[in-house]
Amino acid sequence: MSKERFTPKLIERYYQYINSLFRSQLITTLNNQNRLLESPKAGDIAIEKVLGYFDSNNLMSHILADNEFMKIEKREKELKGNCKLGTVFCIDGRISALHQFGRTVNSWEIAGSLMPFEEKDGRKYLTSRRLIGAMKDTASEKEGRELLEIVTAHTSTHDKKHRCGRITLGVNRGEFEGDVDEVALTEAEYRREAFENTYNGILINQGKKPQDQVAITAMVDTDTMGFILNFGQDNELSTTNVLMKDGLVEIIDGAIGQEVGKFGSMRDLFTNPKSFIEYSNRVEKITRYLMTKEIDNSSSGLSFIREVQTYIDTYYEKLTPSQKQALLFTFCRTIANQYVTGLAGDEEIHHPYLHHNEDYIVISPNGKPFGRYDINRQSFASTPQNREEMLTHTKIKLSILDGNRKKDDRGPDVILISTPINERIANQASGTTFHAAEDAAIAYYNRLINDAEVADRIKTGRLIIVPIIIDEDSGKMLGVRDYSDYVLPNK
Repeated sequence: MSKERFTPKLIERYYQYINSLFRSQLITTLNNQNRLLESPKAGDIAIEKVLGYFDSNNLMSHILADNEFMKIEKREKELKGNCKLGTVFCIDGRISALHQFGRTVNSWEIAGSLMPFEEKDGRKYLTSRRLIGAMKDTASEKEGRELLEIVTAHTSTHDKKHRCGRITLGVNRGEFEGDVDEVALTEAEYRREAFENTYNGILINQGKKPQDQVAITAMVDTDTMGFILNFGQDNELSTTNVLMKDGLVEIIDGAIGQEVGKFGSMRDLFTNPKSFIEYSNRVEKITRYLMTKEIDNSSSGLSFIREVQTYIDTYYEKLTPSQKQALLFTFCRTIANQYVTGLAGDEEIHHPYLHHNEDYIVISPNGKPFGRYDINRQSFASTPQNREEMLTHTKIKLSILDGNRKKDDRGPDVILISTPINERIANQASGTTFHAAEDAAIAYYNRLINDAEVADRIKTGRLIIVPIIIDEDSGKMLGVRDYSDYVLPNK
């Protein structure tokens, strides 16, 4: 796909294509939902709002399939190394997965990063069947790749009111005790233990040697998109501090500034899909420079790369060389993102992900939610373990939308029930795999419309629910589904 594809004229044609393809499916689904719940008919504002989400999502999925971007992704994979790298982060819309972690990292979103676990004989184990299944697939890979999972908490270094909403809610209602950031890290540590015990148990069951360490914890700063190791400790290491001290900004500018621009050169462009390939190219070049050049900018006498490597060797000594390379890549890539976007600067921080600005809610029982690669919009996306957890997450998201509603926002709130599936299977719309995936979506849809609070929002025209299927790899929108024949809502 060439750059010409993203000219304004072709983008407009693409938008028209999306409208014609999905409009009739969407109208049918919403009309039947209105009939079932005796709610007001969805108007043009609601239709256009949802079609806009489809358009924005699919535009990014096509950009990510562009040959030029795939070359960049391949180079990033080389920098990351052979280790399989995963992250767990909060559903908070201010955390943009593509900017924060990149395309080469497998990400799992859940409120507060609170992956469900259980204790057996004093040891913690994950309980999510989908995640355990994915870990079994990783352990079964013939090439013997190691796994590093980074379980993140998130904070706001400039405004404590902007810290994790899920953890804050838990503290306020007595579920947790203590400072929000401290609780978030403690809970992340519990999940780190659970990841380690679960994955090593899988390796042992497959007759393989367990890893000395499977997971670590880290803090994400939503203000600066910074990445912080050992947050709040004497040995804290922050990408923001590393970038802004000892002249690293000036060193990058002097060495490769002609290729990647000055600090903050894409501050106003990094959330524009048409600029994403250029943004990605600059981030990869800076990451490579940081990981491969002996940059002398440290008062310790060590080069930048040696200083960070020494830190990782000292405080993460159980990690293998492959895991350490993956962690180094994450650290350096974060610095590169902050340099390009200028988000580490000392001036007043302002960027599109600074405040809650979520447009819609996504429920994805089978993982890989719709909109996960959409850099132009914020969304609440989560992969709940069961229908009750889904309902809890949904009500938290709806309450945040209520509290942060834009003055010019019109039309109902939108919940998308997203089913990721192989595009070839989806196009056939038949077979055991397809029907099993849809059965789960139907069950979640049924649970939602039978909840009194959710149903009231629908009946009063404040909410619509749209079941969709997407390609599991690219995230491309494949179709709107109508489940009205499979549910019997309470009246």
